[in-house]
Amino acid sequence: MFSRKKSVDVADLKDHFEEHYPSLCRIAYQYMQDEAEAEDIVQDFFFSLWERKLLCNIQGDFGHYAKTSVRNRCLTLLKKRTRTIYCSLPDELLDESEDADYRTHYEQQLDRLYSDLQQLPDRQREILQLSVCSDMKYKDISERLNISVNTIKTHIKLAYKKLRR
Repeated sequence: MFSRKKSVDVADLKDHFEEHYPSLCRIAYQYMQDEAEAEDIVQDFFFSLWERKLLCNIQGDFGHYAKTSVRNRCLTLLKKRTRTIYCSLPDELLDESEDADYRTHYEQQLDRLYSDLQQLPDRQREILQLSVCSDMKYKDISERLNISVNTIKTHIKLAYKKLRR
């Protein structure tokens, strides 16, 4: 006959929220080191459960699922921040630093990184920038440059290897 999507039991979601919210916020805070941001992540997690009607699809222990989901959300945000710092000149970050030694060391490290990036072969540098800065998937890069995904992987692997030296 007709198949209906299971409806989310609001009371059940509320119970899970009240039971797990404090511990999930502590987990998120360990990663983000910002209380407001940690709370936002946990609230977004619960909103996503409600909006996408996922609560009725969770099999097994809800607490384990929730902790893993919040942890993954934190790691994803941190990864995006790392890419942003890597891909843009952080002049605004340097202006906030009052420690001259730290600022000098940071600028030297950035200069070295940009210099090392310029030493990469053109194709490796281009592929690395598309992957990291433009956040493109290997498949998309492959289609754009008309080369195989394995070639993309090889260029990225070699680029990272040269940058680590």
